[in-house]
Amino acid sequence: MDLLATAGMGDLKELLVETSARCNFHCTFCIQKKRRVETEGLMSFSLFRKILDDVAENACLRKFYPYLNGEPLLNPELPEMIRYARACLPHTTIALTTNGSLLTRKKSRALIEAGVDWVRFSLYGLDDTEYNENTGTHVRYSEIEKNIKEFRDTKEELGKSGPHIVVQMLMKEGNPSKENAFRKEWSGVADELFLTDMHGWDGTAGITPPPFSYFTRPMERRPCIFPWMMLAVNWRGLASVCCADWRFRLNVGDFSRQGIVDIWNGEKIKSIRAAHLANDFSNDACRSCCVWKIGHRSGGKWMDHLSKPVKSHLMAGGPSMAPVNGIPEDGRADAAYGRRHC
Repeated sequence: MDLLATAGMGDLKELLVETSARCNFHCTFCIQKKRRVETEGLMSFSLFRKILDDVAENACLRKFYPYLNGEPLLNPELPEMIRYARACLPHTTIALTTNGSLLTRKKSRALIEAGVDWVRFSLYGLDDTEYNENTGTHVRYSEIEKNIKEFRDTKEELGKSGPHIVVQMLMKEGNPSKENAFRKEWSGVADELFLTDMHGWDGTAGITPPPFSYFTRPMERRPCIFPWMMLAVNWRGLASVCCADWRFRLNVGDFSRQGIVDIWNGEKIKSIRAAHLANDFSNDACRSCCVWKIGHRSGGKWMDHLSKPVKSHLMAGGPSMAPVNGIPEDGRADAAYGRRHC
């Protein structure tokens, strides 16, 4: 089989939609500090509805994420957007990530009743000093803690089995005592805990992962899985094949003018797939990227839906990945973003 002829054999499984490009945090390790004001906006409900209607009719998603680079709770229409997505995608997992700072009991109830399946709260420290340093705000750790616990309590008061609550903490340095403190603090609150390694986005944001990070581990360069299984859509409707492409230089279409069939099977996205199959990573967004390693964790399980020839080619060459911070790749380590279970 001519592998380049299979460049269009992707199967869209995951869709990220930027309901908010704005953020109330100014984290030192995030691309938000690099973005210009004119690139920060809120997605309109009309555009959101157009995307969801189109995807519901023409794709079979495994996961839908109503967020990308900003804080989704800044969009006042978020609960209604999730409710609409739930109606359009009854068999798709809807997963939300938030910093938790804007949560209230009213918002918690609205999100839970809207039908979100999975909520991940990102922590940036375990005290006020860390929060101030990492987020560039005066948000207090105790406020975040209160908001997350109230979210859990609201779920229990409503008698709901979901959403699944995940609390993750970004690790900027290897610190076993801090890991233990995190486990002790949150093990009775969340359904699941993760420690997350820093990554460098597409390598153009001036953000360098620390030496212990999964994303700094030496590995022979391989093609990325993302062009075959995901799309990231910004608040204006532009689509990229990569969630780390924060400047949307891998733009493959525009949902404000096009549909999912034309975008997913278009010449732009096929050319990116063909380049990766030919081991050509010379474009600006891929050249210095480290996030491509995600698809090669846990034996490449993210690739199971691909044809055998394409999957074999993507996995060919290079050493198998070693354990992350002593935790073996046996299913306890998440395939996404260098996460590992606690």
